[in-house]
Amino acid sequence: MARDRRSVGHFLRSSLTALAILSATTGLTKTAQALEWPTQPIRLIVGFIPGTSPDIIGRIVADKLGPRLGQRIVVESVPAGGGTVANAMVAKAPPNSHMLLMLTASHPGTVATRKSLPYDPVNDFAMVTKVVAYPMVLLTKPNSPIKSFDDLIVRAKAGPGTLSWGTNTVGSIHYLLAQLISNEAGISIVSVPYPGSPPSILDLLGGRIDAMFDTATSSFARIHEGELRALALSAPTRYRLAPDIPTMNETLPGVEAMSWLGFAMAPGTSPAIIDLVNSETRAVLAMPEIETQFSRLGVMPDPSSPDEMRNQIEQEIALWTRTVEQQQIEKR
Repeated sequence: MARDRRSVGHFLRSSLTALAILSATTGLTKTAQALEWPTQPIRLIVGFIPGTSPDIIGRIVADKLGPRLGQRIVVESVPAGGGTVANAMVAKAPPNSHMLLMLTASHPGTVATRKSLPYDPVNDFAMVTKVVAYPMVLLTKPNSPIKSFDDLIVRAKAGPGTLSWGTNTVGSIHYLLAQLISNEAGISIVSVPYPGSPPSILDLLGGRIDAMFDTATSSFARIHEGELRALALSAPTRYRLAPDIPTMNETLPGVEAMSWLGFAMAPGTSPAIIDLVNSETRAVLAMPEIETQFSRLGVMPDPSSPDEMRNQIEQEIALWTRTVEQQQIEKR
């Protein structure tokens, strides 16, 4: 009997030792996978034209993130299909590819406005982390007769369809925020789609449109220099980087929508690689010089876990789908 107990004890100790070795080996394998990546330059795919928020922020982060990962990060602009062509490139790439995708707040909106997409908006991406968050800005030219957000609404109600605003492509957060405002205020303003902010700014200053939606990233410098005038921000409360600009929900309660940018990778990418890029991105976003640079652009670092990023995308898909249905917008 004593011999049996000793045998059982020996068996248990051997089993626990084997489990410990297996666990350690599994951990080492994941670490090794991460350390073996990257082995070549990384392509950061941006679905919008140079000079837009994804491009500007992407280049700033890439300059710091590349050295930390041990490889150069090359920003590649693929401005077609409102970002869907760029998204599809990464969604269809093999796991562990040397590609990062800059997803934007327009990603959930595209789902709400398209009949179909060449990818699943959630499951065909390995979410990594959000990078920044910032409000949208409703702008006019400095000498515009429209003096405030409330004034814009009053004028729009007095003359339905007589005013116009630049909203970027259908499905963008610019476009959907315009639809949300129209729905909540009961107004009709002509939406003029643009491929990005630069051409819409030219038309605004040239008097071809009355107002436009832009990101804080590309508009704050022009606001500070007096080139553009901000009517309102889409932040839920007064924005720390621009406390003097009213929020939209001060006039229309419930109208708020923060824009954001975030990294995603090809589906099936190793969790070890995701963890590596997430942690190194967080380290970049914590750099004082990055925070200073972002503040000048009107954006704030907003890192997240992959699950938090995924959950936010799912919630925004539901929000913009409701908005599209309420406005009876026909899907393309």
